[in-house]
Amino acid sequence: MALLVLIRTVLYSVFAFWALLTFILAAAFVGQTNKDGLGYSQSAAELIAAGILGLATLPVLHFLFHRRANGSILSSILVELIAVSVIWLLFLGGAAAISNDVLPFVGSRFCDASFCHLGQATAAFAWLSWITLTALLGLVLFDLIYFSIKSKAAWKEPFAAHAAAGTTKGEAAPAQGTAEMTQQQPAVHV
Repeated sequence: MALLVLIRTVLYSVFAFWALLTFILAAAFVGQTNKDGLGYSQSAAELIAAGILGLATLPVLHFLFHRRANGSILSSILVELIAVSVIWLLFLGGAAAISNDVLPFVGSRFCDASFCHLGQATAAFAWLSWITLTALLGLVLFDLIYFSIKSKAAWKEPFAAHAAAGTTKGEAAPAQGTAEMTQQQPAVHV
């Protein structure tokens, strides 16, 4: 289970990097299209919003899911599944829309080097963000299926509780060192 936590942490980190680059490039693309008089790029604006939501939501939820094993509904696999799915849909729509916006201009006379390259870079990093989110979504679905085999209420339990010792709710994790502590401390009679 430690491997799942490591893979998930790496995927969240990689996504945060791609989302930050997508956000920066989309903002620069909007600025360039406004400066060149080509109009307002709604697909780039969607990627700006997706980048902000992804950067604000997923790292916070990653902390809730994997670093705190309390019984809060916010640390459940279901909330993670919903959050990742919404961000996944936003990046899918934004990446597809900006790819559709940029590609017709590549061979035309309106395409100067900065406009085309900025649009292509924005589309590329949006797709990289989406691919990372797809892997993360697959991992969340795997976790949900794997843990639901062990416990019927796995979708509403914290991931960290499952991953820590591989136990299901209701099973006690083995305490380490308690037998030695009891033998070493003398009994006190009052």
